[in-house]
Amino acid sequence: MMAKLVRHLVPFHGTRSVTGPFTWRQRQIWRDMEVVPEAAYQVTQVMPVPGGLTVEDVLARIGVIVSRHEALRSLFGVDHGGEPGQRVLSAGVVAVDVLTVESRGETDLGRVLREAESGLADRPYDPAADLPFRALVCVIDDAPGMVILCASHLAADLTSMRLLVGELSEEVSAAAEGRAPTPPPRSRTPVDQALWEGSAEGRGRLEAALRYWAEQLALAPPQIFPPAAGPASTPRFWRGGLVSRAVPVALRTLATACHTTTSMVLLAATAALLGRMTGRPRCALRLVAPNRLAPELRYAVGHLAQEIVATIDVDGELFEDVVRETWSAAVRAYRHGLYDPRHADRLVRDVAVARGTVIDLSCYYDDQWVDPCRRREWTLLPPADLRAALADTVFRWEDRTEEDSLTFSLEVYDVFGEPDMIRISLMADTRYIPPGSIEAFLRGLERLLVTLTDGEVRLAEIHRPAGAAGGGTGDGTDGRADD
Repeated sequence: MMAKLVRHLVPFHGTRSVTGPFTWRQRQIWRDMEVVPEAAYQVTQVMPVPGGLTVEDVLARIGVIVSRHEALRSLFGVDHGGEPGQRVLSAGVVAVDVLTVESRGETDLGRVLREAESGLADRPYDPAADLPFRALVCVIDDAPGMVILCASHLAADLTSMRLLVGELSEEVSAAAEGRAPTPPPRSRTPVDQALWEGSAEGRGRLEAALRYWAEQLALAPPQIFPPAAGPASTPRFWRGGLVSRAVPVALRTLATACHTTTSMVLLAATAALLGRMTGRPRCALRLVAPNRLAPELRYAVGHLAQEIVATIDVDGELFEDVVRETWSAAVRAYRHGLYDPRHADRLVRDVAVARGTVIDLSCYYDDQWVDPCRRREWTLLPPADLRAALADTVFRWEDRTEEDSLTFSLEVYDVFGEPDMIRISLMADTRYIPPGSIEAFLRGLERLLVTLTDGEVRLAEIHRPAGAAGGGTGDGTDGRADD
């Protein structure tokens, strides 16, 4: 296989040049980057390119996208008073790499794309001098086949990146078909969002969010996990991943039965299993609020998503009870997901002092999976077929690191090139959750979802994941719901 990388400078022309303050979310990201300056803080997406286009066609359409969105042509820094802010450029060039691969029928395209995506995200980024957006066009045997988009979290969250993929897909498809592209709806820019947050309406929204935070902090348990019986592993934080064919079908089946969404079912199952693992009647989880309910934010490109705490009662009798509690808790949390993190942090400290204990907010949940099937296209399988699909499940250790800020971090992803699969990833602090319990939790979550498709399960019948405090062997072989 032969490969050649060439960097192109693609011009862009926006409608205005403007400076403004950071949004609440940008301020939090900036603070995180100051604490861990070597972190990439990049988000990427991969999209295919239709046939019949040249590299120049694709580069021109990338220039259109950057011209359209102020977030992609902004620089970030601090003023003489030390206050962070952003400056939107009206014109300039954006760097786009073109990777040409002569496959000769032997190229592992998946590996090429993974390496290119990692290289794009890991490239050093100076927010004061570099645009927060970069891209790579992969050319296979003389034809552009894939585009990788990459942006700093200062400029885009995952939803924004998916919107950008949709817009660029429309641009290149229109070019291939010889028609005019359909423009996206107008939306609020990051600078305008920051100005709204400082307005009377924005301050009112903040006050409501802080009232919600105070209520949740009063309910959150002081410590979710007791220390494990043995010492922490080395490195201390381990990430395990489960790739499953059974879980997507089980989620669709349960969402249909419970009249809810697949995301709510998965969150409810996670909370229920956490309750069994810890022996707590209530779990406090940090969820990710998209913050796109307002029409002007629905199609906005910027970083709007923020973490918001939600306490979920898991002491009901049946799993259906937890689904109802989860829906209620999550909807309220998402309604108050837009806030200034400086005020929330101060409130956490004040409530901890008032309660006389540290409040444990170290459990995180983020469902990034996008079901490739529309609801009306769902095919539901009998429980026996779902149990058979468990044979296709693969668990592997994905990462180990010595430092992290969370005790329990569960994230859910698509599997590139495998639309029928889902990947559930759990990073945990082995001081509280031994490696055996990480694998057992993921396998137990899958088994619980599959078992629930065969009928309701009483919460007391759910096995505690192996190796958790209070029982288990730590070998990762338990963690099943009773069949």
